[in-house]
Amino acid sequence: MKTLIVEGGRLLCLVLWLNLVPVMNGCPAKCVCYSEPRPTVACQQQGLFSIPTEIPIRSQRIFLQSNKLTVIRSTSFSSVHNLTVLWMYSNNISHIEAGAFYGLERLEELDIGDNSNLRIISPTAFRGRLLCLVLWLNLVPVMNGCPAKCVCYSEPRPTVACQQQGLFSIPTEIPIRSQRIFLQSNKLTVIRSTSFSSVHNLTVLWMYSNNISHIEAGAFYGLERLEELDIGDNSNLRIISPTAFRGLTKLHTLHLHRCGLSELPMGVFRGLFSLQYLYLQDNNLLALHEDTFLDLANLTYLFLHNNKIKVVTDHMLRGLISLDRLLLHQNRIIHVQQRAFNDLGKLTTLFLFFNNLTMLTGEAMNPLVSLQYLRLNGNQWICDCRARPLWDWFKRFKGSSSELECHLPNSLTGKDLKRLKSDDLEGCVDSPSQVQTSIFNTKARSGKFLSLDDPLVESIPRCCLSDNDKSSIISSKSLPDPSSYNSRQITNNPLKEKENISKTKFRELERTKNETRNKQSLNDGPLGTMSNNLDQTMDKINPDLLDNLEPSTAPTRKKKKCSKKPKSDQYCLKAHASTVQVLAVLFLPLFLVSLALS
Repeated sequence: MKTLIVEGGRLLCLVLWLNLVPVMNGCPAKCVCYSEPRPTVACQQQGLFSIPTEIPIRSQRIFLQSNKLTVIRSTSFSSVHNLTVLWMYSNNISHIEAGAFYGLERLEELDIGDNSNLRIISPTAFRGRLLCLVLWLNLVPVMNGCPAKCVCYSEPRPTVACQQQGLFSIPTEIPIRSQRIFLQSNKLTVIRSTSFSSVHNLTVLWMYSNNISHIEAGAFYGLERLEELDIGDNSNLRIISPTAFRGLTKLHTLHLHRCGLSELPMGVFRGLFSLQYLYLQDNNLLALHEDTFLDLANLTYLFLHNNKIKVVTDHMLRGLISLDRLLLHQNRIIHVQQRAFNDLGKLTTLFLFFNNLTMLTGEAMNPLVSLQYLRLNGNQWICDCRARPLWDWFKRFKGSSSELECHLPNSLTGKDLKRLKSDDLEGCVDSPSQVQTSIFNTKARSGKFLSLDDPLVESIPRCCLSDNDKSSIISSKSLPDPSSYNSRQITNNPLKEKENISKTKFRELERTKNETRNKQSLNDGPLGTMSNNLDQTMDKINPDLLDNLEPSTAPTRKKKKCSKKPKSDQYCLKAHASTVQVLAVLFLPLFLVSLALS
């Protein structure tokens, strides 16, 4: 009976992460129903006095242990013909009606142990192979050499159960023929290279919810038959050796959730060709190396939610050709590169909600031809021209999706991007606070200057660049004639908007200078910004030097033309004459006046 209790406790953990899976229809009250990995109805420890009547007919596993059931009726399970596992241990069952298990031809495991009032069993209660199974579970002797504080049994598979025993180290005398070892919920701190060196038949190893901080090199060496490894919920396990899982070619399930991992070493999953389920959620992963999952061609579930990933790069998910479910929600993703999903042609479920996305290209989504469930809510979508490729993709998408609430522009805030009209996506919102949406913010968040190869620069769409920037970020073309900026021009281009603002401020500065010139007679020339009281060192300047002035090395500013508003002759002369002529005409009288005053 001990093994069934162990697996029942394990089931509670599974229920927690499977809350993300849609529940089955018609789930009984006080029960939890889920579809993966098998259709299951979990009603343990609910104080039930009778077996629920509305059990979904496609259920394969039913857990009713640790309740207050008293009788199993002939109709209790008459409709669940696909049932393979049924646990009802630790109840108050005293009677099993004839035919209670009739029709359950696929039932493989039945546990009605720990029911002290069940003193009589009908001769026909377990017609078929289950009679032997039930008798074995009650009569089989324990394995030889069982470690202290552990329970060992041989059926249905040789098992060593040492969970919740307060162990500080892994027992040393584990029977060599053990196939399952349960060490969860203890106080283990290290997995040594010799801990499991003698149990080459091991298929299941659970060590979740301990204090493991270190796994020695070769700790799982030789466990070529291992199928399931759970070392999740060890918050101090922050570093894993690149060769920690080397040789586990038959491993199909690996739990590394809630381990405090900030990075995964290159090649850590190399050679895990049979892996189907990988749980990496609830860690501190900031990024993943390219080709981290290259050997995982059979992986179907990848859970990466609740980490700190910022960018989904082109090759981060390469090789996942069989992936069915990808959970990336509750990260810090700001950008998905265009080829990030190229290998995910079989993906049916993609969760990207509650990240920092502002845009997502249609080109990135095009490879997801099998996608059925998509969640993108909880991001700050910019609904302008850069959202049009995603909007176009949604017109072709036939699956189910969450809403995409617009964050900008303000006129569309709160509206669903998918439901917008084509005209709503004109123009380009200027959002300088977002690095990836403004070329004027030249520094990335890391403090390094953005380059054209930077993924954030890549995300700046052509519709948000000026005509010059579409051909080159740095343009050699001259600025337009300033006379065209008589007033601030409103455009759909943020670059031109900023340029107009800059020109407006320049004209206001020139107007201020002109007013000053009118008030100060001696400040009416190129030296007009200088004080009327000239520095005495100016008195000794040789006028002949004025004829040999070197041109300035600073870029020349385009000269203003006379505006339509009449200006003084002196102003027009200044605007059109060359710099040297103006200095000769205006500075020489100034010099003579200074001599006269001295």
